[in-house]
Amino acid sequence: MAVSGSFDFTLNRDALITRALRKIGAIASGQTPTANEISDGSDELNLILKAWQADGMQLWTVTQASVTPVKGQEVYTMGSGGDINVARPEDILEVYRRLTADTFDVPLRRKARADFFRLPDKASEGTPTHYYFDPQLDLAKLYIWNTASTDFAANYTLEVLYQRPFDDMDATADTLAFPQSWELAVVLALTHNLAMEYGKPASDVQSWEKQMEKEKKRQMDWDTEHESIYFGVDMQATNYGPR
Repeated sequence: MAVSGSFDFTLNRDALITRALRKIGAIASGQTPTANEISDGSDELNLILKAWQADGMQLWTVTQASVTPVKGQEVYTMGSGGDINVARPEDILEVYRRLTADTFDVPLRRKARADFFRLPDKASEGTPTHYYFDPQLDLAKLYIWNTASTDFAANYTLEVLYQRPFDDMDATADTLAFPQSWELAVVLALTHNLAMEYGKPASDVQSWEKQMEKEKKRQMDWDTEHESIYFGVDMQATNYGPR
């Protein structure tokens, strides 16, 4: 038995669009899409990818940024050119304070907007214990409380785990910033959207939608962390007797 020994199969942007156009019968096998067809398909592809960001955390998008705290600074901007110069996060998953001498980490507690702004004296310095994430359009904002003291700024970093956005598909040779297993789901989603744009029968559109949703769900179900489950007694319950 002979196997290839390679694991790098992938479709670039134009190949994804071509595959979807063939599926809906807009072009025949062996034909090349026109420049306009590629342009329209590229727009649809990027719209799909941006919409899928709203589905929540994807494991391969989780990225870590290490931040040197500044004495007395309450707000750190996140995005291109910000205090934390990364792609603007879709969300922050965890923030830890790390003692640099021995990489000892302690998580900060996340607060909702109203709860965070009820905290007293936002300028108080000390050891940060809480954070709030404000996902603004250009530069997102990471608020911490307390602000860093002189000692904290000198001896600690803030480790931020965040969900980065999906990369745009701008050029012909661009490939998806997705695991390979997702490519079929992307092709089917693009096929569904183009079928609507090309005026295909409703029955065909619905068929592509079902196939896309099935494949996307399979990938979403797979893209989860393997965690332990713990069961315990609710010690706050007060009524253990018969009703």
